[in-house]
Amino acid sequence: MTELNEQVKNQIDDVFARQQRYALELRKSDYKQRLAVLDRFEQAFRESEEKIYQSAADDFSKPQAAIGASSDLIAISIAAGVVKTIFVTIITPLVAKKIGLDNPSTAMIFGGMIGTTSGVAAGLAATDPKLVPYGALTATFYTGMGVLLCPSVFYLLMVYLL
Repeated sequence: MTELNEQVKNQIDDVFARQQRYALELRKSDYKQRLAVLDRFEQAFRESEEKIYQSAADDFSKPQAAIGASSDLIAISIAAGVVKTIFVTIITPLVAKKIGLDNPSTAMIFGGMIGTTSGVAAGLAATDPKLVPYGALTATFYTGMGVLLCPSVFYLLMVYLL
């Protein structure tokens, strides 16, 4: 990797220093000022939405809905994942004692059965932070295996059945 010239380094340092000053200013602000900042961000985002989609399409060289799914279907799919994550996060500490979720072995089994890495990690962190790596490991493996194997196995199963 080539080294950055001194001018670029100074520009980066300047931007970083401005961001730090702004972050300190925000800490002193009240909720009304923070809401105003969020409103400005939302407005800028909405004004740039088409440019964002175009940049993403250019980067990935695919149309917005390359898989043929409508944006409504994609939104429902994402929402279902978020709901599952929140549900697992809330329920895990409540049922941990009843299901014996108090050691690395049970945390690994729990992570593999539930499969939502974010929910398992957050739930186990609320239960016992030492168990998080064990549950997250198998939840991640569960997700990875599903993403890698399901399309292939499902395709072969459909070819066989049809």
